[in-house]
Amino acid sequence: MSNYSGCPPLDVQFDVNSSVSNTIYIDFGDGLSGSNSNSVTNTYYNKGTFYPTLTITDSNNCQLSIYLDTVIVGGGDIDFEPSSEIYKAND
Repeated sequence: MSNYSGCPPLDVQFDVNSSVSNTIYIDFGDGLSGSNSNSVTNTYYNKGTFYPTLTITDSNNCQLSIYLDTVIVGGGDIDFEPSSEIYKAND
């Protein structure tokens, strides 16, 4: 995964190295999913924290599911008050 935090719309690319005979399914955590691709990009349009999961099924129908890196979109509201004072180094 790359680019897993930022402002919406946030494109996150999921890359999976898996055998050709395996079935790949990614639940992006935002109500969307992708399958049967070693590289897929999901665009997160809404602010929030998302928990994508990867499920790989082999030719014997054995499954392995893991959580991927958390995706944080929007980062929350910034609350600050600017100062009217200017500071100089070495003063």
